[in-house]
Amino acid sequence: MTIRKLTNALFFISILFSSFTFGQVGIDTSNPQGAFHVDGGKNNNLSGTPTAGQQADDFIVTPDGKIGIGTTTPAAKLDLKGNMILGAADFANNAPGYSSVMRDNATGELKVASSSSGNSFPINYVTFQINNVNRDWISDYNTNIDTANYTVTIIGSTFTSNNGTKQLVMSDPSYGDFGPANMYAFQNAGTWRLFANYPGATTMNGINGSWTLYCLVINNSIVKNLGTSSIDLAGGKTGSIAIPAGL
Repeated sequence: MTIRKLTNALFFISILFSSFTFGQVGIDTSNPQGAFHVDGGKNNNLSGTPTAGQQADDFIVTPDGKIGIGTTTPAAKLDLKGNMILGAADFANNAPGYSSVMRDNATGELKVASSSSGNSFPINYVTFQINNVNRDWISDYNTNIDTANYTVTIIGSTFTSNNGTKQLVMSDPSYGDFGPANMYAFQNAGTWRLFANYPGATTMNGINGSWTLYCLVINNSIVKNLGTSSIDLAGGKTGSIAIPAGL
């Protein structure tokens, strides 16, 4: 038997002996921390727990089936300490059945974005067709979309009087010119509501109209509420405020 073959044989025998004796296999370390442990940098201590710096080049499989890369104490089925590079992948091309993976900033875990209803899409688009409203005014249209799971925003609209025109008149000539369309989504009693109106205006002949409101429904897993930033301009028309906390 050549020296090379003898060395290889002794190497595999040592692995088997280690496995049968201790239930652990160490590659380039005589101090394995799990069922299978590779010390890529060959820099671990001979005893005790490797330091964080020493673990940075380690790969481990624990007895309970967890895999650690860059850590010898994985906290999940796959625990990667460091960056990951994903090679080229196929495009979804708007095909259904895809969801987004989010990172829990508190634990580092990767999770699928989802709501209590099971919707796993982070951004949704919906059109609300609201017919025969009070002239040009919607004061509180309940979408019944849960505020705990979603944020709703209006991104566009159209309005048409029920006689097929878009003509509006001032509701009170003494009021002055009426303003442009005023639309927003607001929260009330745990659901999102919609408001739409032409301030100071009404439809010709007082007939009712129809709104089409185009909305984005955003999963709150990718939304951070920064609260309200308030300032008093003391009658002025310019001002400045500190950047909202959290940005």
